[in-house]
Amino acid sequence: MAMKQKFINGKVFLEPGKFTDTFVVEGEIFSSVGDKDAFGDEIIDLKGRTVIPGFNDSHLHIVQTGQNLFRVDLNYSSSIDEVIERGRKFLEEHPEEEVLYGRGWNQDYFTMGEKRILRREDLDRISTEIPILFERVCGHLLSANSKALEILEISAETEIDGGEIRRDQDGTPTGVFTENAIAFSKSIIPKDSKEVLEKKILEGMNYAIKNGLTSIQSCDYYEGSFEETVEAILNIYRKKKTKLRYEPQFNFQNKEAVLPYLETYYFREDLYNDTYTKGAWKLFKDGSLGAKTAEMLNGYKGDSENKGVEAIGKETLEEAFAFGEEKGIRVIVHAIGDGAVESVLEAGRKYNREGNSLRHGIVHCQITNQNQLDEIQRLGFYTLMQPVFLQYDLMILEDRVEEELAKTSYAFGTLYRMDKKRTSFGTDSPVEDLNPFVNLYHGITRSRQDGTPEGGFVPQEKMTLEEAVEAYTYGSACSQGMEGKKGRIKMGQYADFLLLKEDLFSLEPKKLLEMSPEAVYIGGEKVFERK
Repeated sequence: MAMKQKFINGKVFLEPGKFTDTFVVEGEIFSSVGDKDAFGDEIIDLKGRTVIPGFNDSHLHIVQTGQNLFRVDLNYSSSIDEVIERGRKFLEEHPEEEVLYGRGWNQDYFTMGEKRILRREDLDRISTEIPILFERVCGHLLSANSKALEILEISAETEIDGGEIRRDQDGTPTGVFTENAIAFSKSIIPKDSKEVLEKKILEGMNYAIKNGLTSIQSCDYYEGSFEETVEAILNIYRKKKTKLRYEPQFNFQNKEAVLPYLETYYFREDLYNDTYTKGAWKLFKDGSLGAKTAEMLNGYKGDSENKGVEAIGKETLEEAFAFGEEKGIRVIVHAIGDGAVESVLEAGRKYNREGNSLRHGIVHCQITNQNQLDEIQRLGFYTLMQPVFLQYDLMILEDRVEEELAKTSYAFGTLYRMDKKRTSFGTDSPVEDLNPFVNLYHGITRSRQDGTPEGGFVPQEKMTLEEAVEAYTYGSACSQGMEGKKGRIKMGQYADFLLLKEDLFSLEPKKLLEMSPEAVYIGGEKVFERK
């Protein structure tokens, strides 16, 4: 029999409004919760410290997160000149680079010089000898230098379905790619060896664990390049190199494209257990608000002719839902603008089984009107949301979206109160850092990290901290159909939990920005301890 570890004298969060002080871990599971008389082979005195379930990020990209730890970090660059300087410095330190790739710049954070999207001539200041690809933080726009355009053989006639290669009035490519054209541009990046790829993925996974994630739902398998990534991640789990629970979100933009993945991996039952689970078919319907490629019903404020980018058509989306229903595959769709959300709802009206038993979901679900919120509830859609997006989006929302529509957007509180089982939180890392405590801050304050706007944006949409933790743990487990096995500190569930030095539930919101776990347990095993 496994040894029983009895934890006593803690502040143990069970669910909103419910706490206890004692629990027992036997092997991988909680064998007792709240029973002070329960037996323990080993007694661990928590001395009043807080315990919460491990966080479960319902949508991120852990492979890119790991890879970005080895690439040019452009996050929070304050100007075009700073972007260029970071690129030059990285190239000096890594002269062996064949293609210089970086991610994280955002023109809306530029406080010096011109506040605009990067063009090829900007990146030519770093080098004209090697191709340079610098991706915007949102992942929906990328800028390339002249050498990259030359290698890609971009001409005035080059077109990419579902994407855009931007050009000047005279037809000269500006170096800017959006949506499906980004994947085309990144085809020139040399592939990592299997060993290097695994190393980078593990770095990302370790980074997730030390920040308090015990489960992730991660979009890493893409059309045209999935085999190497799938095999690298499967090898990590076959060799038990991590305890982090992983669920793939595999991105293929139509039924024909997804078939090879389904036939090679998805339908192989021998691959799956409670650590590596089957996952969901992920599709992109639109782009991002920052890049003005999110699909909007009535266009952008002051730019009504621009309705964003339709990454896939409605017919293709509906075919995906029909196929998912036929084969029992959960479908989740990236939809940021209200136009994209409406298309997902239309597909749901036609093809969702009553009650949405497959747990189809809307990823991001940012810009919504009240009718759409009601329809999400009626159709039973799950929402995989990112409160941390408010840090940036509150800078641009007023310029992008009409006031009345903005008031019913980022509706975390409304959706949670409609059905807390169907609302989950994530970060979309590396779009934002995967730190869950920062994400909680934005969910409960609806403010930027400088405290603006005072009182929070649409304050009636605020959640309590207990509700936000619930969405990030129990809600995320529900989104993947595993609420019976994880997501709460509950007898019979996996002992995935965090030990916190401070009382999370009595902190000033600002203190959340400085929080980190003292220890992380997955399946009853301590996998991280802060020294």
